[in-house]
Amino acid sequence: MFIPIYKVDVEQRMVYGLAADETPDLAGEIWDYAKNKPLVQRWSADCEKRSGGKSLGNIRGQHKMTAAAGVVKSLEWDDVARSCLLGVKVVDDAEWQKVEEGVYTGFSVGGKYVSKATDAKNPKLTRVVIQPSEFSLVDSPCNPSATYTAVKADGTTEDRAFKVKPEPEAAPSPRTPAEEMIAALSSEARKGMYGVSQLASMLESLTWMQAASAMERDSEGDDSDIPERLWKALAELSDIFIEMANEETKELLNGIKPRSAK
Repeated sequence: MFIPIYKVDVEQRMVYGLAADETPDLAGEIWDYAKNKPLVQRWSADCEKRSGGKSLGNIRGQHKMTAAAGVVKSLEWDDVARSCLLGVKVVDDAEWQKVEEGVYTGFSVGGKYVSKATDAKNPKLTRVVIQPSEFSLVDSPCNPSATYTAVKADGTTEDRAFKVKPEPEAAPSPRTPAEEMIAALSSEARKGMYGVSQLASMLESLTWMQAASAMERDSEGDDSDIPERLWKALAELSDIFIEMANEETKELLNGIKPRSAK
């Protein structure tokens, strides 16, 4: 999920953007406000506890584990507008330079999908729930005319343009052995392996859903049996996945002609 930067306080090294709203992104996904809010709040509370109140969330650069860029200083929720304002203090000098130069154009949430569901109003859109593990400053491509407001040290403001990464020129390259093998696959084999990958994705989402429901039950202290039911469903689907993967793998290998020896 990509969140555009709209204001930068140069003196305080603060960067602001919407951490959550229900505007569809370029992938056709909507960050479900009501369902994501408690997950973000829980992530923020854990970060605050670990840091002794100094951080409301961890901020990285480009989702790199080694690029600790800064900390979240404010999370302001608006239940009417169904949005949340994210205020981040950038402490790393190299990451801050990328902010000032307009290299970074927004925030991106890092984590795992908990669930995906077709939007009730627009079936072409998908409502997603994400268990966050961090937010990152990112240089996702932006509109060449897009700008952000920079508040300078003397209190004055100016609009600055984001830097747009040039599109790399496509260079033809010879096929690798793996690419040749994929090209030789029949359409039926490809469909079968696609089904396996879809089931794997479903299992991953269901795993996070089960963990989230168990966490919610423990925090609320109720006796819901949903976590156990989800666990049973996971066990059954896992067996189906193993059988399906073995079956499709055999069919795939049988359909590949061995390469001629040279």
